[in-house]
Amino acid sequence: MLDLPYGIPGKDVFRRVLMTLQPAVFQACFVSWLKSLRDAAALATGVEQPIFAVDGKTARRSHDRKNGLARCTA
Repeated sequence: MLDLPYGIPGKDVFRRVLMTLQPAVFQACFVSWLKSLRDAAALATGVEQPIFAVDGKTARRSHDRKNGLARCTA
């Protein structure tokens, strides 16, 4: 948990922080993090190449099964 004594930062703060990121470095870190998750999941489940959904729609319940938007079919 992150202690935020002054509340959640506004969108401008997030924008400034994100603008300082170097895309190639962020991508390398993100890919490395996903690989570590995948390796841990492979060890825990025995599935050689587990698949992770990283968009979070199901996690935050914003999917729409009624209109066929429950998951990616690609």
